Parts: sequence; C-alpha cells; structure tokens
Amino acid sequence: MANSQLTTYTGKSFNRQSAKSALIEGESQIVATYANKPKAFDCCGYSITLQTVEEYLSSQQERLHEVLYRTLIYANGKSIAEIGVAFGSCLLPLTKKYKFEVTGYEIAENIPVYCSSLTENKVEVLPLNLYDNEPTPKVHDFLIFSEVLEHLFIDVNTVLERLSKFVRKDGHLLITTPNTYRAGNILRMLRGYNANERHPKLPQYNHNTVVDGRVHPREYTLFEIIHAIEESQEWKLVWYSTLPLKPPKTRSVIEKIKMAIVKHIFRFPLGTFIFCVAQRV
Repeated sequence: MANSQLTTYTGKSFNRQSAKSALIEGESQIVATYANKPKAFDCCGYSITLQTVEEYLSSQQERLHEVLYRTLIYANGKSIAEIGVAFGSCLLPLTKKYKFEVTGYEIAENIPVYCSSLTENKVEVLPLNLYDNEPTPKVHDFLIFSEVLEHLFIDVNTVLERLSKFVRKDGHLLITTPNTYRAGNILRMLRGYNANERHPKLPQYNHNTVVDGRVHPREYTLFEIIHAIEESQEWKLVWYSTLPLKPPKTRSVIEKIKMAIVKHIFRFPLGTFIFCVAQRV
C-alpha cells in the first residue's frame, strides 16, 4: 500500500512518498516564516525560536507524515480542521497541494506564536479552549487532534464527547497521543527509572493559578483510547496502530536487541505514538 497510488476526496493523487514530499515542502515554508521572527513565548512558557521550530519539525517528521497520510486516506469531505496546529505542518499541504478547505483551532494566546505560516496563507485560525465547552463555530468532515490529549486535565471520555461537536455525522476523527506503554518507557522502568516526565524547574502561572502545560499530566495506553472510543455514544473505531512502526536507524545494535526482547516478553503495541481513527455516528 505504501507505493499504491490513491486519490483524495478532492481528486488529487497521492501515495506515502508524495505525501512526505508535500509535508517537507510545507515545512520549508514554515522554517522560512520563522527565520525572521523574534523569540516568542507560548501560554505555557515555552520559548519559540527558529531553532525550536526546526528541532520540532525534524523530531516529529515521521508522526506528522503519518498524520497527513492517514488524513488523506480517511477524509471523506472537503472540510478539514485541526485542534492544536503544530505550526501548520499538516494543514499547509492539505490546503495548498491537496485543495481541502482547512481551519485551525488554537488557544487564543498561542495563535500569534504557532500560526504565522497559516495566517500568511490566509488559513482561518479560530481561538479555542476545550475546557470551556462552548458551542463550536463550524462542523467539519475530518478533525485532526494530534498530541493534545496528553496536555489536558480532563478525562478522555469527556474530550471525545466535546470533539464530537466539531465533526458531522459519518465524518472522521484522527487522534494521536504518546503511548505510555512504549518500549522505551518499559526499558526505563525495568532499570529502576521513572517513566514520567519531569516537572519544569519553575511553574507557569495565570494570575494565582498554576496552569503549566509543559508536562503531560497523563499519557494513555492504546487500549485505554480504544476502550474510550468503543464506550462512547458518538464514535465508532475505524483503525488504530502505534508508531514508529520500525525502530529508528540511529539506535545502536544493543538498543535494538533490548527493544526486541521487551517486545517478545510483553507482546503489546509498544510504539511511541498511539494513532486512532474514529467515525462519527
């Protein structure tokens, strides 16, 4: 299937390789946008510079490629939205190359920080706070919700219910989130180390309340996400996996042997990222 030529809802041909090329082309534009931007801080206190952007795009390229590829496969309508836009990595090729109508949703304070490439290309980015549970301004055919869930302080079942308001009946939702049951975490715990992310040195405040989103308050297992989707009244599970599907080439032989042993013993999906596609019912 990797080299098979497929067709998007908008009539554009694609395969894995062409989707990756489109992603890289969009990332080049993002880097150019941030080349002359001064340092900025997001609502959680992260410093965003050109170096930050380049490091993020490089480290997350495999995940972003899979997000784009799966979106092209499952999008069964022209309107695609993303909550938490990740500099516009996926929305840019979706609108520029594949001609979808795209919308971004981002925390209001973060729009000037993360959405410059989108606004330069006249992509609508709307302010959103999932905690507020306000009526949605639009309903879409497909919703990308990638690497957001782990930052939220509300239960996954509540999140799925709130996301359902953004998607029309028979439309689709793509969720990705870090897999707490990933092989690296298991190895870390077997050696006596804590798998949880360290807290930052100093908290981030909003008035007198700590609102720090720089760490993940909860990471999920694949089976938790599957169970939450199957338990919901709004969604039907369509596809799931964990990534990376193959170990990075940079891993040493010893690391690869350790990973193979862990996978043989535990026999669970141990990839770094959980991927699930669900259909609105």
